[in-house]
Amino acid sequence: MGFSCLYYSAVEYLIVWYSDKCTSVVDQNLHTNFKISSGGEDIIFTNADGTEIDQVPAVDLESNVSYARQPDGIGSWLYFYTSTPGATNTGSGFSELMTPPNFSFSSGLYTTEFDLSLTHSNINAQIVYTLDGSEPSITNIGGTSYSYKNEYPLQPTDVPGPLLYDQYTSNMYASPIPIEDRSSDPDELTGKNPNQNILETPLNPVRKATVIKAKAYLNGVESETISHTYFVWSGGSPYDIPVISLQIQENYLFDYNDGV
Repeated sequence: MGFSCLYYSAVEYLIVWYSDKCTSVVDQNLHTNFKISSGGEDIIFTNADGTEIDQVPAVDLESNVSYARQPDGIGSWLYFYTSTPGATNTGSGFSELMTPPNFSFSSGLYTTEFDLSLTHSNINAQIVYTLDGSEPSITNIGGTSYSYKNEYPLQPTDVPGPLLYDQYTSNMYASPIPIEDRSSDPDELTGKNPNQNILETPLNPVRKATVIKAKAYLNGVESETISHTYFVWSGGSPYDIPVISLQIQENYLFDYNDGV
């Protein structure tokens, strides 16, 4: 398959859509007469007489990541987390995709405690993680507060309850994280509800898991977030049905203005 389009000088930039629409009208979007397979395939650039000028190997790309030469047309193929369609390839390119951190233990049910290590293939990458189900962010090391209420007026004469406050926090990884049975820790989330006067809460501490979310940062670029859940119960699971982990940042549930 091939595609012919207008000639452009070496100092101009051209955007071509691989859409199988086959259009080449001046001052309109250019579309090829073929598509690129979602499974990946090489792209070969040739001139009018069929001589190969360049080719792009098939690569896996994440959302909002581009693959380009730097310097333009002659440099190495690099991954860019800031794309520049219609302009020169600027910014810092990476020789490999920014991958998430590696966890030394898989998610699951354990009967003994252990220390969890987070590592990355690039020794210069910074790893940020959370223990409260929130999205890891290097800008939230100090924590972000949110307000919630446990008491709401049910009758016209009732007085609104006070605003209560909590926060979600990110942590910079520096040493292994202890993973242990946290079931004896004080309950926190079970104490947040629309009205404790009418809804029952557990009388005893509930069984708990440790949720770790982590992402890596390097030169202002962040990886995708990866999360693992660890249940540490010395006697194993007491349930006859599967145990699942649903993770959500707690202010999305409880925040007075925005929570569900």
